[in-house]
Amino acid sequence: MLNHDIRLGTYAVDGRQFDSMPGFTVALATRLSINVVARLSTGEELQFTCNVPSVEGAIILKAYAWDGRHAAKDAVDLHSLFRIVESHDVDVIGGWHLDESPPKGSRRDSSRTLHALARGWEARPPKVSFNYRQLISSIRTRVAGVEADRRV
Repeated sequence: MLNHDIRLGTYAVDGRQFDSMPGFTVALATRLSINVVARLSTGEELQFTCNVPSVEGAIILKAYAWDGRHAAKDAVDLHSLFRIVESHDVDVIGGWHLDESPPKGSRRDSSRTLHALARGWEARPPKVSFNYRQLISSIRTRVAGVEADRRV
């Protein structure tokens, strides 16, 4: 059985190594199946199905990544993921619970991180290649805040 602890670590299951991180269990709780057709340079065609986290799950993982390294690539990914949220129905993207209040567990951590990002960028606009105001707006409208953080 996998260890669903929220700490980072590597765990062995049936002789195979798996990395764990906060938010991973939530991210994989709802998966989307993508049918892939890949055309190789040889002309051969491969078809397979790939399971990926829901959009909300991907945002939770990216929020942890942003919190840990503040890398521009994570901000770009968050912007792209929120554009998907803004342009698709909830059922198409695998559900959405980040707007439920009060947030708990990984969603609470993500809420804190995302709202801190929005506050920081409102105070000091970033130098990024995308419309950062769209990301701030999406966070403000799509992610429930944490009550303790609102009083600050």
